Amino acid sequence: MSLRSDQREVAERLIGLLERYSLAALWAPTGWGKSYTLAYIVKSIGGKWLWAVPLISIEYSVAQALRAFSVEYVLSVGKERLCLKNYSNVDFRLRSVCMSCSFNVRPPEGVVNNIININNIDFGTIKGIAETNMVCPYSLQEETIRRKLRRGESIVVLLNHKRIPKFAKYVDFVVIDEAHSLFTPRVTRVPRRIIDVLFHDVLRIDADTKDAEVVKTILMENLLNLAASDNVSDLIDLNTMVDFVDANIVYYDVNTDEYVSVSIDGLPDLRGKKAIFMSATLPPSLLSLPAVHVKPAKIIEAKIPRGAIAVTAESLRNDEKRKRILDLLKRYLSSKTVIFTTESKQVLLDDATYEDELSISNICDHDIIVLSYFGKFSEGYRLTCFHRAILMTLPLLPPDVMHRLEVRGISSKDVVITKVIQSIGRLLPQDQPEIILLDRRFKEYCADLETYGIKCVEEPG
Repeated sequence: MSLRSDQREVAERLIGLLERYSLAALWAPTGWGKSYTLAYIVKSIGGKWLWAVPLISIEYSVAQALRAFSVEYVLSVGKERLCLKNYSNVDFRLRSVCMSCSFNVRPPEGVVNNIININNIDFGTIKGIAETNMVCPYSLQEETIRRKLRRGESIVVLLNHKRIPKFAKYVDFVVIDEAHSLFTPRVTRVPRRIIDVLFHDVLRIDADTKDAEVVKTILMENLLNLAASDNVSDLIDLNTMVDFVDANIVYYDVNTDEYVSVSIDGLPDLRGKKAIFMSATLPPSLLSLPAVHVKPAKIIEAKIPRGAIAVTAESLRNDEKRKRILDLLKRYLSSKTVIFTTESKQVLLDDATYEDELSISNICDHDIIVLSYFGKFSEGYRLTCFHRAILMTLPLLPPDVMHRLEVRGISSKDVVITKVIQSIGRLLPQDQPEIILLDRRFKEYCADLETYGIKCVEEPG
């Protein structure tokens, strides 16, 4: 395998940056070949690496690039992907099922020695060997990784961002792939009526409150009781409940009558390591790093309509402003349009299909769909069957929530820029999708967006 000349030039520049700095970044468009360029760098430098990604599907893509350069790797996953008894995250987090599991024994030395001699290991191989030898696949995976890293040879461990702290002490280098995801809030919503039923009918607790922190505390104290109840699964997915109580921030949304949790990963502790951050959407907070920027091959135009106003919860409650917003929105509606909002039911349209009515298998069957920036289709789903995207409002959470995110190092600019580029990018690789920025506040971010290959075009007044 060899790199293109432009990829090789970028690789050499990044190697030079790593020689001078602890942290560096690669910022290049989707499809340019970032994984193959980094695989070449790993091969050139050698040593022990963690390559962290947000999704298992990306691990497989990276593994393909590493094989192309004959770099040894271990592809790892979490417990729920390996468990021979098919226990879920809820079982691991609430029921301590590992303590009583018959497979929870130390992997025999002979089994470990056999598997660490395999060059490229994925979790399917580990699970098969563990099942044959009646041991826990997760324990075998973790022991295999530790042994591989301790041997002092060149190797890459592919893993989720959240697993970096577990193995960081064994390595010298870290790749943070899809680095923007560390700055992107993940939102979970739980209707208040469900909490009322859980409190009154299941837990027998008299607590009618709209204080989300109180609700979170009560749920945390009673998760085991909820997990043991036969009625809870009919009301809500327990994984959703666990995600809610594990979140960094919770609040009550009076507009939707829901409790909302916001989770962010943030940057891991990389002191003493050399690290490369890599993304097509490198957040503004990381632009100060020594970086190599591969500019996009084409500029995408995004139109800001004449007469645009700020589209906020307050403006939508004002009859006059709401009518102006709806009239403006309808001016740009056409077949195969996707509308992005902060909440999918922010504006009701007769001919639109909303997020809670969609599944990924039928999403392209509809002409007009409305999606939330922070909803269940917020990442990982391509929308190439749609030709127009209307970004109805800025992708921001309530002001007090954004302030709490900024305390944790996530700026409003990080969130807006990342979400706007993600939303537009989901319609690519079309030649020139039509992009409408309906909210006038997008003007504040036009200079930043142009850095990412998105040019604001205002309709003449």
